[in-house]
Amino acid sequence: MGGHFGFEAGRRGSFGDFLALVALIVGALSGAEAKGAELEARLYPSTTKLIKVDGWELPPGAESFRVSMARNEYEGFQLRLSAGQAPVEGVEVVLGDLVGPAGELLSAEEAQLYLEYFVEITFPSPCDKFFSKRCDLFPIFQRDVGWFPDALVPFFDPYSAEHKAVAVPFDVAAGDFQVVFVDLYAPEGQAPGLYSGTISVKVGGELKAELPLEVEVWDFAIPKQRSVATSFRYSGSMADKYHGGADGINTPEEEKIRLNYEYEIHRHRVDPTQAKPDLKFEFDENDNLLPVDWSSVDATIGPRVDGSYYPDGVGVNRFDLGWFAPGRGQHGMTPEQYSKAAKATAEYLESKGWLKHVFLYSTDEPWMPEHRSNGSYDKIKGDSALLHSLTELWKGHVLVTGPWVAALDELVDIWCPVTPMFSDNYWPKGTWQGAEKYAELMSAGKELWFYVCNANFPGQLGYDVDAKLGYEPRLVKWGAWFEKATGFLYWRMGYWQEEDPWHLLVNIPGFGDLFARQGDGILVYPGDHDGPAGTGSPPWVSIGGPVVSYRLKQIRDGLEDWEMLILASSLGAEEYAREKVSTVYSAFGVPLTDKIELSDVPFTLSDAELLEVRRLVAMKVQHLSHPDKYPDPDAPPPVEVGPEQGDDCGSDVCAADAVADDVATVETVGEPDGGVTGDTAQVDTLPTSGSKGGGCSSGPEAPWSPAALLLMLISLVVLRRRRSGAAA
Repeated sequence: MGGHFGFEAGRRGSFGDFLALVALIVGALSGAEAKGAELEARLYPSTTKLIKVDGWELPPGAESFRVSMARNEYEGFQLRLSAGQAPVEGVEVVLGDLVGPAGELLSAEEAQLYLEYFVEITFPSPCDKFFSKRCDLFPIFQRDVGWFPDALVPFFDPYSAEHKAVAVPFDVAAGDFQVVFVDLYAPEGQAPGLYSGTISVKVGGELKAELPLEVEVWDFAIPKQRSVATSFRYSGSMADKYHGGADGINTPEEEKIRLNYEYEIHRHRVDPTQAKPDLKFEFDENDNLLPVDWSSVDATIGPRVDGSYYPDGVGVNRFDLGWFAPGRGQHGMTPEQYSKAAKATAEYLESKGWLKHVFLYSTDEPWMPEHRSNGSYDKIKGDSALLHSLTELWKGHVLVTGPWVAALDELVDIWCPVTPMFSDNYWPKGTWQGAEKYAELMSAGKELWFYVCNANFPGQLGYDVDAKLGYEPRLVKWGAWFEKATGFLYWRMGYWQEEDPWHLLVNIPGFGDLFARQGDGILVYPGDHDGPAGTGSPPWVSIGGPVVSYRLKQIRDGLEDWEMLILASSLGAEEYAREKVSTVYSAFGVPLTDKIELSDVPFTLSDAELLEVRRLVAMKVQHLSHPDKYPDPDAPPPVEVGPEQGDDCGSDVCAADAVADDVATVETVGEPDGGVTGDTAQVDTLPTSGSKGGGCSSGPEAPWSPAALLLMLISLVVLRRRRSGAAA
C-alpha cells in the first residue's frame, strides 16, 4: 500500500535525545514499549511531516503524547510504526475511549484514523529564479526527490453504512515505516478537562504496543458558523470520471457520491467558490425585465446559507454567485438589460437576507500581462459601471484576485492578493502595497483576502506536497489573521491529472518547469478507480467519496486557529494574541539568497513553538471566558516571601516547596534542519535550571540528578544487550 522506501535516518546525540531515552524506559516499565523488537512505535504532533528523503533526519518522536483542543474542534496526531530488518505484516491500530473528569468519556467514535499514503516525487517543486538565487543554502525549504505523505486513506469507509475496512490491516516493509494519522474531535458539549487513554498497536491480532495518550479539552468552543470566508473551487461533477462504472455517475444512488465530496470538504471548514443558480432573464420589446422565476435561487442558495443542505447544519459564509462578475461578460444581454437584471437579482437576494453572503468574482488575476493586454481593467470598469448604475446594493461585493492597483481603486470591494504580492518582503521594495495601504482600504469598508498558488515558491508559506514543513498551510492562515484579512481563496481542489491522479501531482506541460508545483490545485483525491477514466485511486482503495489530504487537515486546523484568534480579539485580547503570534510569524516569506541567514526567515521553523503559541492564546481565551475558574497566562508569577524567623515551617513542607519551585515540564523541540517534534510530547517532569519557557532547549542543561544518572546507566545496559543480541 502506498510507496515504500527504506533508509537509515541518523540522529544527533543531545540532551533532548537523552530525555527521549528516559521516556522510552518509562514507557517500557509502564507497558508502552512494543513487545518484541520487530516494530517501533513513536508519536508526533500532526504538524510534523514525516518524509522519506535520503539523508533527511527524522525527529525521534515520543512514547506518550498530549493533544490539546477546544470544544467543536478537530486536532490530530501521528503514530509512526518502523520495522527492523524483517517486514511486519497485518498491522492494526486501535484508539480506545479516553476517560476524563468524573468519568466523562471522549469517545473513540469521534475520531477517525487514516493511513498516510506516500507518493514518490521525482520532479521537486522548483525554487523561483527571479529573487531566490540560493535555495541550495536552505535545505529546510529546498524541495527534494523522495517520498512524501499526502493522501490520507481512512481505515474504514466513512461513506458506507457497513464501514468496510479499507486501509487496515497494513504492512510495514523491512527498514521502512508507515504513519497513521489520528484525527480527534471534541463535540461542542464535551466536558472540559484532561482525558486519558491509550492507542494500541496489534500485529496479527496480538498486542505489540500500548502508548499512553492524553487529550486536554479547553473550556471554550470554536464557533460552528464560520467567521472566516473561504472560497476553494471544486466542481460537483469532478468525481464523475472515477466513480459509477463506465457510464459514470448517473443514478440517484450514485448521486450521493457527489454529495459526499461536497459534504467532506465542508466538514473541513472549507466553502465552495460558487453556488450558481440556473437563472433566466427575459425582456419585452421595450427591454423591460419580465417576472423572474427565482425558484432555482431558492433551491441552490437558501439551503447552503441556512445550513440545511449540510449534515452538520452549518451554512456557508460567502460564495460567488456566478452571475454579474465584472470583466467576464454580460451573459448575452445588452448593457441596459444587464443593469436591470443585476438590480433585480440584488433586490431579491437582499429580500431573502442572502446578499451579504454573496461576492462577485471578477476577471481572474487581471494584473497579469496577458490579461491586461486583453483589456482586463477596462472590462472590469465597464461591467462595474453597469452593475452599479441602477442600484447601490452591489457595493461591497466585487472581488479581484490581485494586489491593489490604482486603476481599480474605486471599483473593487474585496482585494485578494496572492501572499507573495503583499508588502515588499518578497518582491523588490515598493512593488506592491502592504499593511498600511490595506489598513486604509479596510477603514473605508473594503476587505482583504489572500490566496496561494504556484507562485508560492520555497521561502514562502504555501501548499506544496513536497514541502518539508508540514504546518505551512496552517501557519499561512495565522499570517492572514495577523494581516487583518477576513477570507482565504484557493483556485482548485481537484485539479487531477487524468492519467494518474494519485501519483501525477504536477502539470509540467501546462505550467512549465518554473511554475509546476507538486500538489498545486489538489487537496482531495478520487476515492475510487471505477469510472470512465479508467484511472483513479490505487486498486485497494474503493470508497464512495473523496480521500482527503494531509494538507487539507493543516488548512482546516489553520482555519480553526483563525477562529480562536478572532474569539480572543472579541474578548479584548487582540493585542495579546498579536504579540504571541508575532513570535512565530512576521511575514509570509522572504527570498532565499546568500544575503540572509536561516534566522532571517520571517516565520518559525519549529512546530513546537507554533503549538506553544496556540496553547497560550487558548489559555487566554479560557481565562477571559471563565476568569473565576482559570488563571491568566500573562499574569506575573506571585512574589514568594520566605518564612520569617519564628514561622511554623516544618522541614518537610519547606523542602517540598523548594522542589516544586524547581520542577518544569520538558517538551521535545526539534532542530530546524532536522524536522520538528512538539505539542506536548511530555517526558515526565524533570528539574531544570535557567531554561526558557515554552519547552525551548537553548538554556543551560538540567542538573544531573542521581535518579537521572541511574536511568542513563540502565538505558546503556539495555542498549548494549540489544546490540549484542542483534549482532548475534
